[in-house]
Amino acid sequence: MSARVHLSPDATVALVELEGTVRWRHLAAALLGLFGRDDSNPGLHVLWDARRVTRLDLPPQQVSALISLLDRVRGRYEGGRSAVLVRCDVDAAIARFLVWCGWGRGREYGVFDRLEEAVAFLGLPSARALPLRSERVLVVA
Repeated sequence: MSARVHLSPDATVALVELEGTVRWRHLAAALLGLFGRDDSNPGLHVLWDARRVTRLDLPPQQVSALISLLDRVRGRYEGGRSAVLVRCDVDAAIARFLVWCGWGRGREYGVFDRLEEAVAFLGLPSARALPLRSERVLVVA
């Protein structure tokens, strides 16, 4: 499993767990699971937990494809906030680069190395407000 998407029962908060080697198909599956459905919530807040990623395999042409995918779901993607949780400065730099490339268009993005900061950025009272791993799982890729 490289990507798993959990959605809160009220569909206002999602947790995306990334792990191992993450490729274009994993990110695309997560984005489509979150924003590609007819019932997607445009104000959805998303925590991208990338602390267990060991490798990001995303060649430049696939970064372009990712931005094109975001353009396709733009109406449901805009609004809300996304927090990326990373484990080191290099991972933070990569996350900020992807936001700069266009991942962040139409949303507020923050990159954090502490769960508490990411949760506060999303406007949640605590990490307990995140979807439980046993709640609604949208995607496993």
